[in-house]
Amino acid sequence: MIRTPEDNALIVLQDRQGGDWGKPILPVAVRSTDGGENWGSPQALLPPNFPRMNDCIFKPTGLEDKRLLLSQVPGPGRKNLTLSIGSPDGASWSPITIIDPDPTAYSDICMLPNNQCLVVYESGRKTSRNDLRLAAFNLEWLLAQEKQ
Repeated sequence: MIRTPEDNALIVLQDRQGGDWGKPILPVAVRSTDGGENWGSPQALLPPNFPRMNDCIFKPTGLEDKRLLLSQVPGPGRKNLTLSIGSPDGASWSPITIIDPDPTAYSDICMLPNNQCLVVYESGRKTSRNDLRLAAFNLEWLLAQEKQ
């Protein structure tokens, strides 16, 4: 959960109504404009033209600087684990940054208080199920990638 610059509360989660692999798993958000007393209906977090919308599983999380961080685990082929940073309302997103070109699977993201970002995920050279990997980088590095 994050608080937006407008002081709304925003909870990001996965919409799994479509099932699991082979069906889209998309991030949605529920918003409160009154400090958590009332919550709106889940709303799509990504615009319809977001890259790889129909063949990825998206893992959203909130950042301390009131932005959103999103990892995409690709569906078929499961290659190219990516990250993207979004505005608090999800209306705009940075270009995707490839974190791992190898086959990848389930991922999770967390932010440490010092702007260090950690992504843990399954990966391997031939299959996504060989290893657990940890990608660690600071937020400034990710922001610099979107300018390239």
